[in-house]
Amino acid sequence: MKVVAFGSETLSRFPYRDLLEVLPAECRYYVGAGSDSGGSGLDKYADVEDVVRDISVEDCRRLPADETTAIVTEPLWVSAFGGWRPERMVAVMADLSFSTAAQRRWANLVAAVADAVFVRSETQYLQWCFQRPTVFFWDPYRCRQEAVHWASRVIGALEDPEELRGLEKEQWHSRLKEYQGFVGREEIAEKALYFSAAYRYLLEDPAAREDLLASFERAVASGRADCLVTHYRFLSAILAKQGRLEEAVQAYGVTALDQAAKWEYERLLTWLEDGRQALVRARLFLLNDDLRSAREVLSETDGEEAGRLRLEIAWRTGYPDQAFREVAPADCKTHSLPQAVEILEGLFHWLQGDRPGAIHHFLRAAAEDPNALGYILEMDEAESLLEQIRRGERAS
Repeated sequence: MKVVAFGSETLSRFPYRDLLEVLPAECRYYVGAGSDSGGSGLDKYADVEDVVRDISVEDCRRLPADETTAIVTEPLWVSAFGGWRPERMVAVMADLSFSTAAQRRWANLVAAVADAVFVRSETQYLQWCFQRPTVFFWDPYRCRQEAVHWASRVIGALEDPEELRGLEKEQWHSRLKEYQGFVGREEIAEKALYFSAAYRYLLEDPAAREDLLASFERAVASGRADCLVTHYRFLSAILAKQGRLEEAVQAYGVTALDQAAKWEYERLLTWLEDGRQALVRARLFLLNDDLRSAREVLSETDGEEAGRLRLEIAWRTGYPDQAFREVAPADCKTHSLPQAVEILEGLFHWLQGDRPGAIHHFLRAAAEDPNALGYILEMDEAESLLEQIRRGERAS
C-alpha cells in the first residue's frame, strides 16, 4: 500500500510527518505547499526506501488509486483529486476554528467522503460523531506519541469495519470515563454530566437519561435561560433511542417555545397518531442533530416524507456520494426541493473535477434563488487558495 498526505505546508513543516513515517507502507508521498514547483517526480525515488517523497498533485494522480491511502489535512485538496479517488481516505482536521461558512463547508465535504476522520476539537468531534461513523478525537492534551499511535491503529483498521467500530466505541468509553471523573467537581459538574450523557447516548447506555437530567438541574439552578432547548430537548432523543416514542414526543413538546418548534411538535403528534413511528423517531433524531441515527432509521423507510428527510440529511452532512445516490435517482422527483438537489449535484461535480458541470447546476439552483450564485464564488475562492498553496504562496 502507498500512502500520500496532502497539506498546506511544505514537507519540512508538515505537522503530521511523524504519523506518515510510522504507517506501514511501500512508499510515502507528500503533496503540499510548493510541491508543484519543488517536486521531483516519482521516478527519482524509484530505488529509495523509508523516506517521505515530495511530489506534485499531477504525479500523485499517477499513483494506482486502488493501492493508495490518502491523508488529507487541507480540505481544499479534495477538489484537486478530480476523478482520481484513493482506495482509502483519512481526514485529519488540524484546526476547526474556521472563520467562514465556506471553510466549514469544505471541511464537512471532506469528512463526508473520508473513511475515517480525526478531529482536534472535542465539541466538533462530538458533533460529527452524531453525523457519521468512524470519527475519532485527536486529543491535543495527550502526549504526541500516544496520539500518533492511536491514529496509526485506526488507519491500520480501515480494511476491517468491525475493528474500526470497536475502536470507535473504545474511544467513547475512554471519554466517558474521563468525564465521570469530573462529575464530583462542582464547578464543572454540569458540563461533565452533559458530556457523560452524550457519550452514554452514543454507547446506548440507559444511564444517559439520569446524567442528562442531573446536568439540566444544575443548568436551571445556575439560571441558564436557554437550558430547556440546550439540555432538556436532548431527552427526546434519548427516549426515542430507547423506543419510548410517546414520552419522547412529549419531552420535545416541553421545549417547543417558538412557532417553528410548536409546528414540529404538532407534526410529530400527527405522525404518532397515524402510526408512523419510523418517521417520528427519525425526525426526533434530526431535531437533536443526530443525523447518524436518523439515517439508520430512514434507510429502511419508504415514502415521500422519508425521502425528504434523507435529502435533508444529505444536505446537512456535506453531501456524501452514497447519500446522494440514495436520494437523487428515486426520491428527488417527488420532492419540492429542486434547488437543494441542484446544489448537491453541483458540489458532487466539483468534487469530481467537473467545473463546468458544477457551474451548470449552481446556475439552475440560482434560477430559484439568486443566493445560490454564492456557491460559484465559494468554488472560485477555494480554487484560488489551492493554487496559492500549490505555488507555495500560502501556508497555514
